[in-house]
Amino acid sequence: MAHPDIIGLLDSMARRPVLRSAHQDEFRQKIQKAVGGKWHLDRSYKVLIERRAVELGYELKCAKCGEWSWYPLSQLEGTVTCSLCLRGNDFPIADPKNSKHARWAYRVIGPFALPDYARGGYAAALAIRLFADVVSHGDRANTTWSAGQHLTLPSGDKAEADFIVWYQRQRMFGVNGRTEVIFGEAKSFGRECFTDDDVDRMRRLADAFPGAILVFATMKQASDISKDEVKRIRKLAQWGREYNQDTKRSRAPVIVLTGLELFSEWHLEETWKKAGGKHATMVAHAGITLENLRFLADFTQQLYLGMPSYGQWREAYWQKRRARLRKSGDDVVPPQNQP
Repeated sequence: MAHPDIIGLLDSMARRPVLRSAHQDEFRQKIQKAVGGKWHLDRSYKVLIERRAVELGYELKCAKCGEWSWYPLSQLEGTVTCSLCLRGNDFPIADPKNSKHARWAYRVIGPFALPDYARGGYAAALAIRLFADVVSHGDRANTTWSAGQHLTLPSGDKAEADFIVWYQRQRMFGVNGRTEVIFGEAKSFGRECFTDDDVDRMRRLADAFPGAILVFATMKQASDISKDEVKRIRKLAQWGREYNQDTKRSRAPVIVLTGLELFSEWHLEETWKKAGGKHATMVAHAGITLENLRFLADFTQQLYLGMPSYGQWREAYWQKRRARLRKSGDDVVPPQNQP
């Protein structure tokens, strides 16, 4: 499912009035074209059927009103009722292969039948997949997730998270990393997706859960994220970089995920290397690992929010503070904290 053309096909079917279906051959050909003959994706067509994203049925043209209706296999009988005019039609037993009045078709069902990219569900699912399988290489992190949660915070305020992930890096030698709590806001392709309300809601979650990681995920490419969206998220990311004395870490690292990350086929490092430019530069050093989500936050803030690296920002912060303290005759040593 992690391909923009497959997502687009499922959404286009969900938007079709009445039928929400696609001809069987059309559906198969579009899926095969999307995966481009890649061996590890050659089962995408069958998997979508097996996982019940779509259901096979029959489209019949009503002999009375001339409109098409879709019927699941369980409802195919000698006489079928048109879903529009509600009159009965004889099933075309004599010529069932004649595409002028009958054809096999797949129809999106369940949550896949919801329009607007499953009400944002595709973006949330792809973001969860990224932390569970793509960032961690599939077996190098323990993850547990929950989608679409409405929370009541200790302050009494209400907050919503499109997804929540508990993420723990596994180490071959030594103790596994601490568990990171991730709150995510997921959007599809619309303009001005991330609003002030979205950012404020994430800020409240960060206040209630100090040290939590905040994720803004969209299926849009970076060039399609508006300047206002960048400005809103960058302001929160700057606040999140501040040091928290209680947790001994930064307040709330902010990760920005675009279509480049969400539609990664396999390892995120390889995706960035193939993208070239600044993305390839970020993962050029052998010691860099995107499994450390605080590094991932630092890198995506540089790539998509136009911010300096965490190290540069921290050094500039302490230089300004030292300058102020020297004027008062004092000095300070910065804490050795990570992003």
